[in-house]
Amino acid sequence: MDKRQEYELIRKFLKENDYDDYDEIDQTDDMVIIYISWGDWKHSHLRVDYLMKQLGYVLVNEDVTEENGDDSYSSIHFYTKL
Repeated sequence: MDKRQEYELIRKFLKENDYDDYDEIDQTDDMVIIYISWGDWKHSHLRVDYLMKQLGYVLVNEDVTEENGDDSYSSIHFYTKL
């Protein structure tokens, strides 16, 4: 499967699971990168990790980009295929 097909599969799967809390999905040769702005830690961040795991991806890093001590924060999630 090429990168474009994989991208469409991920977008479709997230949409089918009523997940639209991300701002952008990006890809490199070996990673999928999902950007989330001010998402709730449980409903946005943990949920996308769970959904990506269902597609065979594992979270390898999460870079928090904005936080204010509340339950919501912004971060970039980095996934690789198992």
